Amino acid sequence: MSNKFLNDDSSTTIDLTSGTTNINVNNITGNAATLSSLTFPKPFSEIYMEDNSTATLISNSNEWTKVLGTTTANSKNQSFDNTTANKMVYTGTMTKMFHCGATFSINPSSSADIEWSVGVSKNGVHLTGSKTLLHSITNGHHYSSAIHIFVELATNDYLELYVQNNTNTSNVEFNDVNIFAMSLPNDIS
Repeated sequence: MSNKFLNDDSSTTIDLTSGTTNINVNNITGNAATLSSLTFPKPFSEIYMEDNSTATLISNSNEWTKVLGTTTANSKNQSFDNTTANKMVYTGTMTKMFHCGATFSINPSSSADIEWSVGVSKNGVHLTGSKTLLHSITNGHHYSSAIHIFVELATNDYLELYVQNNTNTSNVEFNDVNIFAMSLPNDIS
């Protein structure tokens, strides 16, 4: 793997062999104007649950509730604190855009006809555009879906997975979950 990066016209090389993780580059010519900062490695986080049997307790219908269960963090995570279950806290110093995604399977505690909303929250507030709907009718049957959203994170912002029972107050298990946040390239101005 090379430690050198080229700009668009392939005439300028940025050498990263010095072992630093942050460099500042000014006045790179080519199709990009001025590149203010590059950060390596890029911040990212992944947490997951497999075979979780902890029920998420629904107190009120139509109210967002944090998904319960013990999550495991990817050992390669960069610039995130994942010490609290179902919580990814961005610890980087640069405000950045992230691609956040989640896949999950649920098992309702009731065989009633229930509509569920699942979404990503930032700092405990549902992110508009991240909601997906599931319809369950049988306990013991697994229902699954996925979510993708772009979100801006500053230092100490955090992401969590939330659920909402739109029908009643039946509980739900999130048996298998994978949530990630992957930094997008730095802004070029």
